[in-house]
Order: sequence, then C-alpha cells, then structure tokens
Amino acid sequence: MDQTEPKSYRKISNLSVLSKLLERLVCKQLMTYLKDNNSLLSDLLSGFRAHHSKVMPDILFALTSGNLALLTLLDLSAAFDSVDR
Repeated sequence: MDQTEPKSYRKISNLSVLSKLLERLVCKQLMTYLKDNNSLLSDLLSGFRAHHSKVMPDILFALTSGNLALLTLLDLSAAFDSVDR
C-alpha cells in the first residue's frame, strides 16, 4: 500500500445519485434547446425521443390496408457478456 493512500476506502454512494440528477438536468436543457431551434434537430431522428415513433403508424397503416404486419424485437443487452476480453 502506498504511503499517501488512506487505510480505509469508503465508497461515495451519493456520487451516482448526483451524477444521474446532473445527467437528467443536462438532457432536459439540451432537448429544450434543440426543440426551440427546429433547424438543429431533424424529424428523421426518432430514436429515444418521446412521441416520435415511426413503427406504430406504419403497423397501423399496414393493418388497416389489409396487409400483414410483423414486428421482430431483439434484446442484445447481454449478448457480449460472455465474450472473454
């Protein structure tokens, strides 16, 4: 152990809470700024934006037109957990 290091480490548990609060604040301010300046945010960018889904209207249009609609969703959140790094 290095002489400059303290003998006991305590995890700063409030850091993650403060980080999340700061993240939400910055995200809210940034989205407000981008919405107020329409030329900065394209309507084609719909990922992770509330009320900008292009999937549901397309599915409903296909169904009302008498066509078949198929939606396949993949959850890849744990796909690389078993990869040896």
